[in-house]
Amino acid sequence: MHRRNLLTLLITVASIFSLASCLKPGNNNGSNNNTTPQSGLFIIHASADAPTMDIYANNGQINTQPFGYTNNSQGYLAMNSNIYLFNFTRYGSTTNLVSQTDSLGDYKDYSLILYDSLADLKLMYILDDFASTVPVAANIRFFDLCPNLPSMDVYLDTIPIYTGRTFADNLQNQALDTFIQESAQSHVLTLRFPYHGSTATFQSTVPLYQGKIYTIYASGFAGGLDSLSLKINVAQNY
Repeated sequence: MHRRNLLTLLITVASIFSLASCLKPGNNNGSNNNTTPQSGLFIIHASADAPTMDIYANNGQINTQPFGYTNNSQGYLAMNSNIYLFNFTRYGSTTNLVSQTDSLGDYKDYSLILYDSLADLKLMYILDDFASTVPVAANIRFFDLCPNLPSMDVYLDTIPIYTGRTFADNLQNQALDTFIQESAQSHVLTLRFPYHGSTATFQSTVPLYQGKIYTIYASGFAGGLDSLSLKINVAQNY
């Protein structure tokens, strides 16, 4: 299992972490003479029409830069193992747009994903298990976070890697949180789904590197324009 050597940066109500310069995965096993059990938290903003955010954990702000759509924490934040109330507010405001309480276990890693439309914002909380990942390939998983798409099949180049994927379906099937292995190279990722009675497709080129771990997700809205339109995003967990 890939684990991190999380530095002795602890989150308290007074701590402020920059999401632009997060800790990188290493060996999260309590070494470095750190006696406080720690956890790693990877955060993604995947709601196309939600505003730029501030993020609070137990009333302590954990971003120092605006956290906007398609941003991610670029690594795992080192946090004390604890129960946290996560609040996402409009940037510069303290009014919560969505909140959720979750527990971070000792020496475990989690993803916290903001998704769905602004009118129905949600937080997805996932225990990240790297047991299936390998250093000789690229390791990926795919999430459908586009609220108004029908069922889709996902192809990497010409090979189907997922079939019948639906909006946030990994919440009902935790096996979809697992990382799978693909060759380390640039691939064309294609979404195929019925649209007005025919099979429509949406494609994007995704570069994948050996030994890296990625969360790939579809976001935006089918039929949307500009920044709200459907897109494929690649977030590198590690």
